[in-house]
Amino acid sequence: MLWRASAAALLVLLLPGLAHASRASLAPTQQGRQLSQTRALNCSKINPHCAVCRNQRNHGTRASVLVCSSCDTGYKLRRDGLSKTCDCAPGFAMDVNKACVPCTLGKYCPGGDPSDNPNNLEFSCSSGLQTTMAGAKSEAQCFTLPGYGRVSMRGDDGSVYQTSVLCPIGTYNVGSNTAGCQYCGPGLTTATNGSTSNAACREFGLVVRRALGEGLSMPTCSCCSRAAAAASTVLLPCR
Repeated sequence: MLWRASAAALLVLLLPGLAHASRASLAPTQQGRQLSQTRALNCSKINPHCAVCRNQRNHGTRASVLVCSSCDTGYKLRRDGLSKTCDCAPGFAMDVNKACVPCTLGKYCPGGDPSDNPNNLEFSCSSGLQTTMAGAKSEAQCFTLPGYGRVSMRGDDGSVYQTSVLCPIGTYNVGSNTAGCQYCGPGLTTATNGSTSNAACREFGLVVRRALGEGLSMPTCSCCSRAAAAASTVLLPCR
């Protein structure tokens, strides 16, 4: 009887250890099975550009559905609750082959969006503006062309957008920036609209009006420098 009692006590002491060892030996097998199942999933069934996917159980049922977790580089997962669509990421647009490629130089690509850009298009900047590198992501990267200044406008819906103006006489812009037209210094102006550098700013300030009888059939006006107008008898300020 004594040896039976001792054996029973020893068995009680060993059982927890045996159970733990059994669980430990099963854990790697279960993890390996789960990893194998993940690798076996064909994510391209959801979308050709789905990189990682998983089985997701439908709420309230035992059935599951295959959903995408993340997309390839250059794509982004559409957050619409379905997890099945890979849109173009910002800086990319969809080409004729349904592939997302870097945005064209001169344009910008905000990326696909189910409401604002469902077709994953690229967009042109406003007249007088263009992007300076391929892969631009937003309208904020639309910089000025030489001779134009950038201005912000508010649309009828309250949204703010970027546009440009041709630099008027007395101003200039070298381009490739987000600035407005720059004014010439005091006493200086430009001869035409659309000037592209401060070298166009000169000391134009007087109009020479030549009267009839000076070999002309009618009075003429021309904008010139003060030095050129010094010998004239009739001087009026430029308007």
